[in-house]
Amino acid sequence: MTNAPVGISYLDRQGKILYINPMMDDILSMVLPEGSEIRGKRIEDIVPFTEAGVDHIVNSLLAGDIIEG
Repeated sequence: MTNAPVGISYLDRQGKILYINPMMDDILSMVLPEGSEIRGKRIEDIVPFTEAGVDHIVNSLLAGDIIEG
């Protein structure tokens, strides 16, 4: 995962970031002030899911639901 060409993250059920690979670090660093610590933050505090209209999908995933399609 460390060398994956895509961003990968692990979240707990509350949406707190537990792990991000280097590519996801690069991606999230584009929307955060320089030097910000990403791990430990809630993903919702970084990415505006409600504005993007995908908050229901994210909430389902955090609840442990499987989404197909």
